[in-house]
Amino acid sequence: MFYVDCHEAGGGGKLYIRMTGPSKTDLVEVEKGHGFQYTTKAPGNYELVLLFNSEHIPGSPYGVLVDEDPNHQGSYSFPEKVKIHGAGIKGGRRGTRCAFFVDLADAGAGTLSVEIQGPDEAPIQLGKHDNGQTVVSYTPPTRGEYVISVKFSNQDVLGSPFKASVQ
Repeated sequence: MFYVDCHEAGGGGKLYIRMTGPSKTDLVEVEKGHGFQYTTKAPGNYELVLLFNSEHIPGSPYGVLVDEDPNHQGSYSFPEKVKIHGAGIKGGRRGTRCAFFVDLADAGAGTLSVEIQGPDEAPIQLGKHDNGQTVVSYTPPTRGEYVISVKFSNQDVLGSPFKASVQ
């Protein structure tokens, strides 16, 4: 969080703030006109630009180093880097175990969640494969279309939700 005091800069001015760096940065105004908070998706070197009436505030642009915090789960998660493969993500046969793999190696810190909805309940089992990937298996009891939702840190992974056809 940071504060910008423009009270002595003259009335009616316009404040402009931009932060750029290795990942998208969310800037939120927390106190009307002068209190701001930022959230980054990844550690690294960022640049904070502060302009008042189209002119740099003294010291702007500022260098901001965002360190990785290993105790803050989910801060540096990348759902778009989760990889999914295996026949079970597309479906299978009723009464037969269907399985697919989830590779989280490049996804950062976060939590995996899987939900399956369809014409009947298909209990889900999660396990670890020898290669470190997560194995997701389910046994659909009924024919039909099932929807498999895979999320990492409460965000859909690429391609989710998946449609699985069970014969």
